[in-house]
Amino acid sequence: MSIPSIKHFSPKIIAHRGASGITGEDNTLKSFQTAWMMHCDIVEFDIRQTKCGEIVCFHDQKLNTLPVSDLTFLELKKMAACDVPLLEETIIECKGRIILDVEIKEEGFEKEALKILQQHLDKDAYIIKSFIPEVVKKISELDDSVRCGLLLDECEDGEEKNYIAESSQAIKMCQPDFLAVYYKLLEPWFLNHKDFQLPLLAWTVNDPVDMQKIIDLNIEGIITDRPDYLDELIKRPKKNLDKEFINTIVPDCDSSSLISLLEHSRIGKSEIDTKHVRIGRGVFDEATSWVNCIAGNSAEVTIISDDNTATYANQLSVTFDKKPNHIVLSPLDGWEKLTPHMSFCEDIAEQTKNADILISCGSGTVNDLTKYAAHINNKPYISCATAASMNGYTSSIAALLIDGLKSTIVCAPPVVLLADTNIIAQASKAMAISGYSDLLSKPMSTADWLMSNILFDVPYDNLPSIVVSNALQNSIEVAEQIKSHNLNALEDLMKCLVLSGFSMTLAGSSSPASGGEHLISHYLDMKSYAAGKIPALHGQQVAIGTLITSLLYEEIVQLKPEDLNYKLKSEERLKEIHQELWEQIKPEAIKQIFNEEESKTRLTVIREKWPLFCETIKNEVWSYSKIKECLIKGGAEINPDKLGINRKWLETALMHASDIRNRYTILHLAAEIGLLDKIKPKILEILYS
Repeated sequence: MSIPSIKHFSPKIIAHRGASGITGEDNTLKSFQTAWMMHCDIVEFDIRQTKCGEIVCFHDQKLNTLPVSDLTFLELKKMAACDVPLLEETIIECKGRIILDVEIKEEGFEKEALKILQQHLDKDAYIIKSFIPEVVKKISELDDSVRCGLLLDECEDGEEKNYIAESSQAIKMCQPDFLAVYYKLLEPWFLNHKDFQLPLLAWTVNDPVDMQKIIDLNIEGIITDRPDYLDELIKRPKKNLDKEFINTIVPDCDSSSLISLLEHSRIGKSEIDTKHVRIGRGVFDEATSWVNCIAGNSAEVTIISDDNTATYANQLSVTFDKKPNHIVLSPLDGWEKLTPHMSFCEDIAEQTKNADILISCGSGTVNDLTKYAAHINNKPYISCATAASMNGYTSSIAALLIDGLKSTIVCAPPVVLLADTNIIAQASKAMAISGYSDLLSKPMSTADWLMSNILFDVPYDNLPSIVVSNALQNSIEVAEQIKSHNLNALEDLMKCLVLSGFSMTLAGSSSPASGGEHLISHYLDMKSYAAGKIPALHGQQVAIGTLITSLLYEEIVQLKPEDLNYKLKSEERLKEIHQELWEQIKPEAIKQIFNEEESKTRLTVIREKWPLFCETIKNEVWSYSKIKECLIKGGAEINPDKLGINRKWLETALMHASDIRNRYTILHLAAEIGLLDKIKPKILEILYS
């Protein structure tokens, strides 16, 4: 007999009481949902019967000294610390998605439990097991085609002979189809005994080192609280997901479950390469286990931090048996803070040639430098995020300074992202507010992408915006708590940032998360770095850019086709405007220079599609007042002067930031139809008022 799997070969990944070690809940619908979204093969849970005969998913015999069998279902739900589901509810959640492993905790309701299972499920959709031989025997008597197994507990040292005798007697009495045994039993004295030659499941295995030993035994399945560790050790391929299914499930899916679904997945031609995301309190403590999963317990590890995060890196180091190397990045001469210069990547790559795995311990700059350095040497890396400041942790790009130009370079994302909210809460409040502000640009960047589709047939997909929309709304709802650094709110924010990063991967570009507002921020970065200065935080600049682009949209949708005209550009004039930045900007800028005939043709196309554009965009963009309200709610500063943003640079960014990237945004449209000259005074007056 073989334990079935609808997806994978042995060993089967069996999520103990759902994905309990990941969700922090056991025997709940959320833990079961997370298990099937992670594509575990089987979900294991316990059942008991209440006073009124309901069969519930619950482990403990007693609750507050009262036997579950003496409580009604309503009393149990009221007293329990979690939402206790009925067996029927669990079946509805899991049917067709994952096989059920039902552990019956006591005698007396075998017939009722089996009846419910048989009413809803085919026989290959569930297995049953119990520690009680009489339960196993009873199930077989009721229906000998149901696969039922006997659970075997641990054995005290020196008691192997008695254990074999007792277990053999129980096996002969109940004739199980398989054994589910405590994992430390899997020694030669047990494995080679004639009475134990049945399909084996091992429980409950949570340490990667133990998992690997059991994987090597080639047994049927491993029951674990940490199916993510087991998934990594087995090196399973990406999940193949259907876009229509995701569109259906997202509205009812919380951020955690959605991340579990999307990580390490393939959707059409889009692939998300980050395999595992862990967000919560204390998750940095898992770094050693993840290294063991990815590279083995004797791996050469290098941790990369900056001066500000070196303390956290040192804390990570002491959790390893073999002390990792530690690279501390300090600012270049003449710079007061660490900058994303490519030279750092080259230095890190040179120092980590012999490393098996890298760990970045920091936020945006440290993560991007490590990401690209790992990419140079084709090394896996783990990202330990120390601030909820940006959405690029899981993206497949690194934002680096190359010859003075802020460039985005394609490279492999982290295998694992660990975001410890205890650490994130110690970062400055400005970092979290920056991350929140960056998220609020998503309606505008999505509008830019949709606009390019309407006007110039650029491929558009609404899935990325659907993925991030619910999480964005959740972050807005807890904006005031983000401002005050509430741990739960920071966790929600971090989940939204991860989903935003995933949305870019799904799109195959940064379009759903980076439009005209980001071009303004990038241009301000370039001007700052060229002047030898550190720019304001990315999210702070994006907030200003988002306010600007929202005002542009409000003005543009009021125009009629006959109001539109075209404005010609020249290379000489652009060179004069961009000055020291011209050589870096030139390759993208010259693609946007059209002669008069080309401009007339483009204007004709824009005028023809203008009614559809205006009608569609009005329903998509957020108003200036709404964005301003949301930013203020989250504690964001919306006056450029108070952020230290150079006013002249901002004016130039408004007028000419579109030159730095040839991807159509509201800035490109406003420049092309000659609107910017007219609207600039009004926008600046509103911004600085």
